[in-house]
Amino acid sequence: MLPAELSTDLTSLLADKDRLALVIELRVQNDGSVNCHDAYRAWLRNRAKLAYSSTGAWLEGRGPMPPAIAAVPGMEAQLRLQREISEKLRAFRKQQGALTFGSIEARPVMENGEVKDLQVSRHNVAEDLIESFMVAANVAMAQHLKETGCLSIRRVVKTQNAGTAFKPLRLHLA
Repeated sequence: MLPAELSTDLTSLLADKDRLALVIELRVQNDGSVNCHDAYRAWLRNRAKLAYSSTGAWLEGRGPMPPAIAAVPGMEAQLRLQREISEKLRAFRKQQGALTFGSIEARPVMENGEVKDLQVSRHNVAEDLIESFMVAANVAMAQHLKETGCLSIRRVVKTQNAGTAFKPLRLHLA
């Protein structure tokens, strides 16, 4: 979707590269609710490039700590704290009636240029962690845009009318 110079460089969180970013700061309460948020520009530096599979296996106790985590002082404690907060955010969303979606992802196993099998990917806690923070950040950003009177595109889904087989979708600027 983006040109390569953006998607693989300028907007990518490459290890040990400074990047200008929009930070969405949240204050998460013990019950998982967010009572305060802020959005601001900042420079950031990604200290380690982590993979969902190995980080998830480690957090779930199914694998060793990835070397990139061990190499950065404080990263282990930070990831464990993020997992705890992620679980609180997820539990709060569930309590508020959030829907849970599940899917099976498979990737082809190739041999001599031919698909020989499909390998099913298992969803793990590292993916849950990022998902929880992304949802919370999206909610906070929508609230921030509303509070500051900024224009934004939002999806409005009307309730189904009698005799209508679908729910119309309208986009409007708020």
